[in-house]
Amino acid sequence: MRRVLLSLAAAAVLLGLGASGAKADNIVFNPHRLTFTYNTFQPWRALGENNTDVANGTTVTSVGGVVSTTITFRRGGPGQSLQEGSTWDGNFSAGQTVLASLNTAGQSQGAITLDFSQGVAGVGLQIQSLTSGIFHAEIEGFDGSTPLGTFFAQGDSTNANNNSAIFLGFQDLTAPDITSITVLTFGCAGGCDGFAINRLLFETQTTTTTPEPASLALLGSGLLALGLLRRKLRQS
Repeated sequence: MRRVLLSLAAAAVLLGLGASGAKADNIVFNPHRLTFTYNTFQPWRALGENNTDVANGTTVTSVGGVVSTTITFRRGGPGQSLQEGSTWDGNFSAGQTVLASLNTAGQSQGAITLDFSQGVAGVGLQIQSLTSGIFHAEIEGFDGSTPLGTFFAQGDSTNANNNSAIFLGFQDLTAPDITSITVLTFGCAGGCDGFAINRLLFETQTTTTTPEPASLALLGSGLLALGLLRRKLRQS
């Protein structure tokens, strides 16, 4: 009987430990570029000089060859690479090469989907509408075909060349499970003629792990049960 009771108590402890590993993705939105941590980034300068067409399905690689990104335009492309402060002025920092999704006459706002060669724990970028004024931006993350979450932000598109474009940061605090993102703009004050994004910032490994409260409670219950059982066995 004593052996059976000990086995049951040990099973309760193991159940608590096992439950802590089976947790859903903890997804957060970080709209602050300066507090977004990253260990590699994806510049767009490999796409070509200013006003170079970017074909649907183009793939580029981050610094150090860590992550490859495949570009898909919702409207089929092509997009364009633009150089801030050259023949186009926005509110990224001057000299940056950015990736633009352009609308064609009679079509609604397109989107850009970026597929990664490996799962990442975080990805961030700056974004602005190609038309001046207030706009809204959206970022949605995926683990394979499974949506992880969608976040929205409001920005003001200008031609100041001052690095004031809004930032969209999408992070998975549980595991590097973000395999793709989709970004777009909508609700533009001057009509959405398209939008541009600057370089991608990647965090390839999860740096924060927090046990779930329910798992901790279950583990605590198992340990308490084991302690009470040991006391009872000593008394008998």
